[in-house]
Amino acid sequence: GGGLQALTLGRVTIKPGRCNPRHCHHQSEEVLYLLIPVPGEGPDWAVEGPRLRAQVLARLEQFGLTDLRRRIVVEHQWNPPELARRFGLARGAAFGLGHGFWQVGWFRPDNKASALENFYFVGASTRPGTGVPMVMLSARQTAERILSEWPPSTSAPTEPRAETAIA
Repeated sequence: GGGLQALTLGRVTIKPGRCNPRHCHHQSEEVLYLLIPVPGEGPDWAVEGPRLRAQVLARLEQFGLTDLRRRIVVEHQWNPPELARRFGLARGAAFGLGHGFWQVGWFRPDNKASALENFYFVGASTRPGTGVPMVMLSARQTAERILSEWPPSTSAPTEPRAETAIA
């Protein structure tokens, strides 16, 4: 379900002699990286993948990239099932938990596990949320929490234990 929700573009010019010859077929190439948030479950990606690709290329042509289709040399598409298989991401969720009301802000999981002593979480699926600024804030909040629970004047474990980790 749903149409194109968002589009993130990155553009990098490859300098001659600076890239793997297997991937750079010319002296100078550009890499265009597209990240398109899509539903994690439900779509038949054998059908929806090519349809979404055509929709995205048509949209890029509207923005002025009219010769993009003929200039594609190498293309990789990773859909949610592929992300789950390759990287172990639950339901192929590249951005962590969803953004429904019960999964944002204070409703996200705490940054400390309740079932394990000294086990902490950092990242997009814990508080405060997704996106680079929020993930950095998550890391800061978790580090501050660890330091408050294990101040330098106390004797923190010197040997890592199975239940002591920063994830």
